Amino acid sequence: MASKAAPTSNTMAIISCLVYSFMSNAMVLANRYIVGQKYYNFREKSFVILAQATIGVLILEIAKARGVIHYEKFSMETAKRWAPVTGFFVAMLYTGTLATAGLPIHIVTVFKNVTNLIIVFGEYRLFGEKVGPLVLGSLVVMLMGAVLTSYSDVGGKPTHSTLAGYFWMFMNCVSTAAYVLYMRYATTGSSLKLSKFGMAFYNNLVAIPLLFLPMAYTGDAITVWSNPLMINVPFLFLLFLSGVMGIGLNLASFWCVSVTSATTYATVGGLNKLPTTFIGVLLLHEELKPQTAIYVTFGMVGGMMYGYGKFKDAEAAKQAKAHAAQNVDQKV
Repeated sequence: MASKAAPTSNTMAIISCLVYSFMSNAMVLANRYIVGQKYYNFREKSFVILAQATIGVLILEIAKARGVIHYEKFSMETAKRWAPVTGFFVAMLYTGTLATAGLPIHIVTVFKNVTNLIIVFGEYRLFGEKVGPLVLGSLVVMLMGAVLTSYSDVGGKPTHSTLAGYFWMFMNCVSTAAYVLYMRYATTGSSLKLSKFGMAFYNNLVAIPLLFLPMAYTGDAITVWSNPLMINVPFLFLLFLSGVMGIGLNLASFWCVSVTSATTYATVGGLNKLPTTFIGVLLLHEELKPQTAIYVTFGMVGGMMYGYGKFKDAEAAKQAKAHAAQNVDQKV
């Protein structure tokens, strides 16, 4: 019986990685169609996030009511304590949506890797974590890939939309890193403990009132109701589908991490950028100049190096821990 357990476990790990990759790319494709200038070009970006968050809460509550999943009951005190995490979460979603609207998918995927530089620096400063030479090398490769890609894309004639897209892409990198680092503190450095489904529930629920601020500031709360796309059935179906995909991506992420490891999840995230780029070029017919393609590949290789480097660092840490425990046993 033991010989059959390993193949089954490996099969589930492979399936979870494939499902996570599929959901991630499907979400990118849906958002690109919703806010992309060449497609629906829906201008009320904050309303898109509000709709996706609301749909996410409904799906989680329905799944909980049917006994499919379980998470903590709603608590106003927990919601208040979780609000800073959700604030960074909303900023991550909002800036990511604006960046996706102003930049091609292949540019967005390369710059997503830049977030790792900020996270690694933050983990070193806040949690004292050190990284190996392979991870440091990958960070240099990713940064060079991002700089070269942006330089070749702008090509000396930057448009207002392009410059705005790069600004929001940079803000997305900062807010994503802040979200990851603060979530780690909230879940490990404080007394606040939530299950993964609970995190997804509070992220989406607390995001709903927080989104009213950008909606009021941009005027989306008023203009959205006069947008002709609000009575466009195919668009509304895609908007609903994107909300389903959003919670599906969360669940796929949790599943991938639970049956594999965080390092495997990071590696899959790096490899995941390959199909994302092909989506933009092949399915959405976005232009990719040969020179830019080389730099995009350069940046994605850095992302894969990062995932592999994190895996090697984790393996080295496990071996060091096991060796230390063995020495203790021998002394005893």
